Amino acid sequence: MKKLLFKRKLLYASLLAAASVAAAPVQAEKAQPSNCQPIKNTEAIAEGTRVNKKALGKWKNKKIHKINITINNIFDESDPAENKWIYRLANRIQVNTRENTIRSQLLFKEGDEVDPERIEESLRRLYKKEYLLDVKLELAEQCGDSVTLDLIVRDAWTIEPRISAGHEGGESSSEFGLRDGNFLGSGAELELIYKTDAERSQVDYKYRSENFLNTRWLAEFYHADLSDGENNRVILEKPYYSNNTRWAYGFEVETLTQVDKIRMGDSLLNAYSHVTESQNAYLGRALAINSKRTYRLNVGVTAVDHAFSNVEQTQQLPDSEQQFYHWLEVQRQTNEFKTYTNLNYIKRAEDIAIGQEFSVRVGQGEWAETDSMTRLIAQYSNALALQGNHLFKFDTYTDLVYTNEDQSLANSIWGLSGKYHYYVDGKNRWQIRASWDRGNNLPEYRELTLGEEVGMRGYPLSYQRGDNRYIVNIERRFYSDIHWFNLIRVGAVAFVDAGRAWQTGSGEQADHLASAGLGLRLHSSKSGNPAVIHINLSAPLVKDEQLDDYLVSVAVGTEF
Repeated sequence: MKKLLFKRKLLYASLLAAASVAAAPVQAEKAQPSNCQPIKNTEAIAEGTRVNKKALGKWKNKKIHKINITINNIFDESDPAENKWIYRLANRIQVNTRENTIRSQLLFKEGDEVDPERIEESLRRLYKKEYLLDVKLELAEQCGDSVTLDLIVRDAWTIEPRISAGHEGGESSSEFGLRDGNFLGSGAELELIYKTDAERSQVDYKYRSENFLNTRWLAEFYHADLSDGENNRVILEKPYYSNNTRWAYGFEVETLTQVDKIRMGDSLLNAYSHVTESQNAYLGRALAINSKRTYRLNVGVTAVDHAFSNVEQTQQLPDSEQQFYHWLEVQRQTNEFKTYTNLNYIKRAEDIAIGQEFSVRVGQGEWAETDSMTRLIAQYSNALALQGNHLFKFDTYTDLVYTNEDQSLANSIWGLSGKYHYYVDGKNRWQIRASWDRGNNLPEYRELTLGEEVGMRGYPLSYQRGDNRYIVNIERRFYSDIHWFNLIRVGAVAFVDAGRAWQTGSGEQADHLASAGLGLRLHSSKSGNPAVIHINLSAPLVKDEQLDDYLVSVAVGTEF
């Protein structure tokens, strides 16, 4: 065991050392000052994620003399609707984003030539940050053969007291604590939160920064005290920061100890203590880059151990599982985007990647103590926009483990899904989503479940389970103009769900389930956090004696 740990540490160190040499930064030549004249009656070159490429193209290849950055408060006190004492107080409490935090994330700097593609990607990245509500870029001055740019951003509210209670799938949950998504204006996330749900209670401590110390490094340190264990995670990574990033490398280490409770409906089928230890390190290189797509090649090593022990409710323990393998991965990323409003959020512009993306990872190594394996992890997606009011998205994935001793698949899963958006008008949308998943020799803790946790509204958590699952959701969405207190956007939805989860070869055939209902959606207009509050009233259309006639659920989702 000590020998194996030494090999892992040696490999991590080798990958990071090699990458550090390969990815040494190159400093751009800084433009010299010259006589500057204000640019009058010019077109705005960018706002939000929309870039006026025609206006910006006139300045292509000219030097950037200076970049002025203005950071505005959350609430606009020049607007009578927001010039109230409570909003002024919020502006005073909030620590605004630091200028260095913004500047360190730009893909262009003073002395560079004006590059419309890099400017567009920079603004898109800034706009996605949860601590910024709006981003605007303007031409300020012409300085001979160079130009001065004004970058204007508006801060978002990021200090979130977490005092909440929810009810989903017949189970209650609550949170109490504090989270700041822009700690001291640094762009880092800091949280201390106490959580409870049907399975356990826990206290989370987390620090995460995607621009650690104003660099291109990502760092995360996470610890959770669980009532039935603990969770520790460390991530240190220099990722593919932009479409044009040539090198990436990093590692992740995580340990999780908890009691897995295997439920189906109201029945507890099994329970056991589950310890998961995982380590992953990689080194990557972009092979081909253009305005439409980027190809990347990654190599790495992964180690995962699953160990189980008895608890009071244990009926049967799963087999322990150890994996240690090296892998090679090819990725394709699309660099084309289309901007939509009223899609996953209310009254907020979103950039959706259009075109094909995929990743294929193949690895070989050890399985358990005496066997060997080949592992294939692959994903493919394709988004297609048609005629302005149709958006299609198709996804498929596979995670296969082939053991050489048994010459069979173990703990493997694959599936596909499709999503269709139809834009009726500015406020009304249809969305249809369908998915199918299939497993092979899945342990209990990885079985496919069906209930409110996966979108089968009206049914308790894990109402059905097995190695097959399909689910269909049809929604009619309404994005209103209601804006409570200039803080909360309001939407509504009517939905029908259908689905089934079952075990291959089981003598008992699970019913096909269906439900229908109505819901409200609440989304903060002053917070960049993608959280959307879901309030649903749903009724199961296929039910048995253990189900209520209707189910009310309140939960926080990541989209509409």
